[in-house]
This record gives sequence, structure tokens and C-alpha cells, in this order.
Amino acid sequence: MGDASVHMHSRAVPPRVLPALVRALAPARLSADARGAVEEALASVADLDLLGEAPAADADSREARRARAEESAAIDAYEAHVLALAEGGGDSALGVDARVARARLLGQLARSCSPRRFVASLARWGECLATLAEGG
Repeated sequence: MGDASVHMHSRAVPPRVLPALVRALAPARLSADARGAVEEALASVADLDLLGEAPAADADSREARRARAEESAAIDAYEAHVLALAEGGGDSALGVDARVARARLLGQLARSCSPRRFVASLARWGECLATLAEGG
């Protein structure tokens, strides 16, 4: 699939955009500008529907299965990064804004992901929220 065939609502967008969001949500940047970095990420994820995985049944060709695997891997990496931020967010040295920003990322993940991912991840997300809440 060439770049010219990718439009903003294509399922080929998440593997291209989510890695950039992971870099933008680096812990150092969140410490300096939690609100700004998170607002940008939240808007990008919502506007481009980056976490809404295509159903497996839609992957009827080899190319579609490859694209689905790339999309799923990008979402897995983004989820892992958000969870790592949240797990490290219980430090009392972190300001309230930083903890709230990390909780907002988790909340969007829960609202925007596929039902399969939601069920598989809910317990871990709850643990991360508890860690964030204990930090204050």
C-alpha cells in the first residue's frame, strides 16, 4: 500500500502515527509539559480514530492481514507506553497535573479501543489508575 492511498481515516494510519505519539509522550516531556503533550495526543487519537482496530473478519487477503497485524502491533506499543507512564505515575514527586494527564490517557484508551482489547486489559488499567491515585 503506497503513501498516496492512505487517507486520514485509513486503518494504515495508526502504525504511522502512534509511534510518533509514543515519542511525544516521553516521560521527560510529560514532566515539563504534561497538559500540552497529552492534549495533543488525546486530540490526535480521537480525530484519527487511532485505537479502533479493524475486526479480524475484515482481513480477507494477505495484504489486509498484514495491515491488520501492523495496526494491532502499533496499538499494542501505544498501550504498553501509556501503561508504563501510568505505572510510573504514582510517584509523589509527580505533580497532580502529570498524574491527571496520565489518567486521561488511560481513560481514552478504555473508551476508544476495541471490545476485545478492553476486556483483555481492564484489570491492568484499573491497577494503573490505583497507582496514579495513590501518588497524591
